[in-house]
Amino acid sequence: MSRSKPFPVWLSLFTLAIVAGLFSLGAWQVQRLGWKQALMAERDAARQGTPLDAAGLMAVPDPALIDFRPVRLQGVLLHGKERPVYASSTDGKAGYHIFTPLLVPDGPTLLINRGWVDPEHLEQASRPQSLIAGPVTVSGNIRLPQRRGTFTPDDNPDGNLWYTADPQTLASGLGLPAVETGFYVVADMASTPEGGFPLGGQIKATLSNNHLIYAITWFSTGFAVLVAFIFFILASRRRHRGAAS
Repeated sequence: MSRSKPFPVWLSLFTLAIVAGLFSLGAWQVQRLGWKQALMAERDAARQGTPLDAAGLMAVPDPALIDFRPVRLQGVLLHGKERPVYASSTDGKAGYHIFTPLLVPDGPTLLINRGWVDPEHLEQASRPQSLIAGPVTVSGNIRLPQRRGTFTPDDNPDGNLWYTADPQTLASGLGLPAVETGFYVVADMASTPEGGFPLGGQIKATLSNNHLIYAITWFSTGFAVLVAFIFFILASRRRHRGAAS
């Protein structure tokens, strides 16, 4: 009577390594889910905070502590020093975010993202209602400087076209003293001027959160591989027993 061939150890180890890797990826996605939910809750709490005025804003030692915090500021918009930053709207339409310096009495100059315009309203002549003269009140939220991506085009200062919402870069060449570069302000929808441009409220507080789907996918795939491996072992043993009888 012939003996049944032992099941290859290397195949067992290889399969178990795959299953362990898939389960590890699932566990990692669960951790990422918890981190993402905590971050979103933190942002929501910040947005519900009491609005800061210019004095309260300048008293904060670290801008990272007030990211997304609401503000209510008074000052004069310097329309002659606008900086258009190529960006899409919150609903994905291509265009520009208009950054305008706000001269705050007895305070620094703050860069305000007044909102989105389409290419047809990039030039100031196409939106005269937005050129508000005199003191204004701007309400909105604090945002930290945007990091330049690997594939982000270079800015074109000569053509006044910019690609990153970085206050330090945008402030270069403005010729203004004491421009705050640690953060900028995103004007809310209520700050939208007559005529509809720039369209305020261009802030994305929500984050893509597909980690639960990813976790289920990794765990399901690992379980499927494990079940298939068990069935393969059982079928192999049945074949060997049949051949030996």
